[in-house]
Amino acid sequence: MPKNIDANIFFIIWNLILAVGAAILAILKPLDMVFYIQDDMNYMLWYWIANVIFILDIPISYFQLRYIQEDFLFTGDTVAKNYLHGWIILDVFLAFPYGLFISNIPLRLFRVLKLVKIGSLMRYFRAREVKHGNALTIIFFFYWFILGTHWLTCGWLALRGVEYTEDIFGNYLKALYWVSTTLTTVGYGDITPNTNAQYIYAICLQIMGVGVFGYIIGNIAGFLTRKDPATVRYFENMDRLSALVRYRSISKKLQREIHYFYTYQWRKRMGYDESSFLAGLPRNLQRELSLQLKRGAIEKIYLFKDANEAFITEIAMHLSSVVLTPDQVLFEEGDRGDGMYFVLSGELTAVNRERTVEYSTFKPGAFLGEIALFEEKRRTATIIAKDYCDLYKLDRNSFEEVILKFPEIATTIKQEAEKRHLENIHNAKKEV
Repeated sequence: MPKNIDANIFFIIWNLILAVGAAILAILKPLDMVFYIQDDMNYMLWYWIANVIFILDIPISYFQLRYIQEDFLFTGDTVAKNYLHGWIILDVFLAFPYGLFISNIPLRLFRVLKLVKIGSLMRYFRAREVKHGNALTIIFFFYWFILGTHWLTCGWLALRGVEYTEDIFGNYLKALYWVSTTLTTVGYGDITPNTNAQYIYAICLQIMGVGVFGYIIGNIAGFLTRKDPATVRYFENMDRLSALVRYRSISKKLQREIHYFYTYQWRKRMGYDESSFLAGLPRNLQRELSLQLKRGAIEKIYLFKDANEAFITEIAMHLSSVVLTPDQVLFEEGDRGDGMYFVLSGELTAVNRERTVEYSTFKPGAFLGEIALFEEKRRTATIIAKDYCDLYKLDRNSFEEVILKFPEIATTIKQEAEKRHLENIHNAKKEV
């Protein structure tokens, strides 16, 4: 696994380098067509940097498809063979510095076709990335937007001509200024078209600008306003609470408690119930996702410290989250036992019905509620949260299913249940 992770990081970095190399040529080639800078030392330096990147990309692309084979529908070997019969032809063609031997400048633009592969890689990473997919969409868009603006600038220079009274930077800056104001349709009229070709070019840029900036505004607005499911659920609960308070008489104390509960749940990132998402997955993926979500919490419970992987995987499928606020009652003495609980954070106390005797406290890693499950009795104590508490609940049906598969865990829980039951009886006698 570490080897695959290291390989993935290497290939991600390499693809970034490749995107930079392709952008270098995509910037230099149009500039060369306008200013004829092929003999400039800076041009040659960047040209050969991009050329070396293109050459190295051939073997790296082959091994990339072999290592990251889990991202494809076929095996790594099959995809690698497909590369040898497909992309490698274009990669070799574009890596060869034929521009040094061909005087036809437009023909040299063929090397910009490397951007076709960059676009393919961007689609791949956008589809593969889950967490930062929206951010990648914006980044990729600006990559193409910057290149497109540069090409349009060079196109305007080619149509209008270079002013030899100014240097390359001055000519380029004026053209970039005109393209920017035209694309945003706020042209000031200080630079105007003079020929039919220039007028047509300006009209096309204005039409293009409407679409481009409409796309930018739409995507950025959607990106900024889109909330994660936990946040959406939190504000929905707040709206429902607000509506309930308007139409029903609810005490300020209860309002605050409900508000605190939802706020704590949201801040702990527990406001989104993953059960509906899990239900849409096949059984094997449900097990794997549940295990990854809950493994850390399960391993903190001392009862399961020495449990095998099979038990941890099985119980992860059946645990549901429970959140308590300070002074909230988990269950009352005499209630029917419908499940047992495992404390992840916070502290709870077990007391009698009248709250006059404290039997025990439960801290992170402890479990409770098991007595009523084993002995088919009512709850023997009242459980109250001392502060904010996060728990996992194992309901009765799931409990019975799990202990049948893992009797050794059941024996440990039963012994603890008997021990606690005797302690409660002893404490009750002392009270009398």
